[in-house]
Amino acid sequence: MKNAWEEIKDFDFDYCYIESKTTPIFLGNNRFEYSFIKKIKNKGIPIGIFYRDVYWKFSDLFDMRGIRQFILKQFQKADMRFFKKTMDCVFLPSQEMNKYCGFKNIALVPPACEIISVEPKSKLNNTLIYVGGLSYAYGSDILIEALRLVNKTINIKLIIVCREQEFSWLKQYIVDTDYEWLTIAHSSSEGLYSYYREADFAICSHRKNIYHDFCMPVKLFEYFSYEKPVIATNCNEINNIIIPNNLGICGEDNAESLAKCIMKGYSSDFDYNTVVSNVKRYRDENTWTKRTQKIGETLL
Repeated sequence: MKNAWEEIKDFDFDYCYIESKTTPIFLGNNRFEYSFIKKIKNKGIPIGIFYRDVYWKFSDLFDMRGIRQFILKQFQKADMRFFKKTMDCVFLPSQEMNKYCGFKNIALVPPACEIISVEPKSKLNNTLIYVGGLSYAYGSDILIEALRLVNKTINIKLIIVCREQEFSWLKQYIVDTDYEWLTIAHSSSEGLYSYYREADFAICSHRKNIYHDFCMPVKLFEYFSYEKPVIATNCNEINNIIIPNNLGICGEDNAESLAKCIMKGYSSDFDYNTVVSNVKRYRDENTWTKRTQKIGETLL
């Protein structure tokens, strides 16, 4: 930190922007980073931080037991107090998250999209895709049961792309006949394109709770990057993007409702091509470059 300050102390920067991690940003080195930021602040340089997550306030949803978690939580509290004193602006993924933070000056910068060229569909493949973790909180069991219900009426396939070790959690909810419509894949980001190309819709099956109501999954924006309409459960901030912009279909966080949403997506009443056009427009208006531009404009 001392060497870094020697290199930059004589420059006149327009602003300073920091991206935090989910763990305390200054864990173990507080006196150095705190001092570094104070020096930038004292030079009159506008300074802001992206505060990514506030999971540590929800011990009923996340396992915060043990001395290590207790210590981490104290670092999180110290970070938040420090940010409130020093930051000209705190950037958050969603407005609702600030109910649990209480920052005075905020700007919203949710995750953003990449521009990925996808071949246009001449017809639907009756295929859905889910990419990400598997757990009760993510509604993975709801997703499987919804597909069982759907496949009693029409043949719809589901591709799940997950880490290999996470699939063991889902096995308890799967029977042999599910594999007639279920594909499990373990792929790096480089190998995702072929799965996305095959899919018509992407799925967000999160269970609705106080945390999921304000979180902004990065995978949602990855779905948009691949030009996929999204079928999602009724978590507030996810719905606040999908519904006003007509980017997909939202329902309740149970198998029956999710199944109805899937069926609706393949009904004659659903204008698939129009929704895909909306997704493309939203993606183009919410790229990482434009996110960066907003951060600069806010701090200047």
